Amino acid sequence: MKRMIPWMAVVGYLILIWLVSQGPPPQAIAWDYMPNDKVLHATEYMVLGLLLGWAGINTWPGRSRCWQLGAAFVIGLLAAASDELHQYFVPERTSDIKDWMADGLGLVVGLALAELLSRGARLRADAR
Repeated sequence: MKRMIPWMAVVGYLILIWLVSQGPPPQAIAWDYMPNDKVLHATEYMVLGLLLGWAGINTWPGRSRCWQLGAAFVIGLLAAASDELHQYFVPERTSDIKDWMADGLGLVVGLALAELLSRGARLRADAR
């Protein structure tokens, strides 16, 4: 059950992404400051990358870190591709390869953060 908790967080966040993708694009919302669309994509998927990294590291402890994070990256890219495909069918939304690339960049940053946090937790555990 303990290994399922990170994946439940991933699924919950993917549902949130899907729900946000159903609504109007960020440009249609009145913002005091409108961040760049690609920055929003990268930030959204950075969080997903962090969650996927946490899930991958905890789910496959016997695998190499490269395998754990690589599998998490592939899962994230597939999720991003499905989100872009979904947006193709939503009125007022567009599907764009550049958005998918920004999603991928965000995933890399999130996975790197997951690795750094995991190393920090290991160092603290070893110091005890």
